[in-house]
Amino acid sequence: MATSEPTVESTEAIITAHATAPEKTVFVESDNHDAWIATDHVVDLER
Repeated sequence: MATSEPTVESTEAIITAHATAPEKTVFVESDNHDAWIATDHVVDLER
């Protein structure tokens, strides 16, 4: 009897940042057409 692996969906969200003004950044989650993410504190990421 053959068995198959269960399908696993990724739960990672892809977030993009858009500068709407010099001091404003809007964060948007992919596939989320109902809302955007707001924050008063933004930090630069270092890689």
